[in-house]
Amino acid sequence: MPHGHLTSPQKRLYYGRVEFLQQFGCEDMPENFQDYVTVQEAAERLHIHPESVRRLIRAGKLPARKFANVWLIERAILEQYAARYDPRPGNKARLF
Repeated sequence: MPHGHLTSPQKRLYYGRVEFLQQFGCEDMPENFQDYVTVQEAAERLHIHPESVRRLIRAGKLPARKFANVWLIERAILEQYAARYDPRPGNKARLF
């Protein structure tokens, strides 16, 4: 494994799926798992429930990639989003 600072879900993704996907030439595989966070980590950063993060992803408000049946959010995108996000009901967050 090339990166030593992976979270447990990211390690499972790496070990469980990467070899298989590389063997079959998956082009959608993230190159550096350190640059991504899971839904749980995003929820902690935004101070909301993980299901609320999934809702934001499904609504297209928070860009994410699904890899090995787990949503991954780019850390830089999450930081941009978090800078403008207000978790109170009725407040709109905009990525840009």
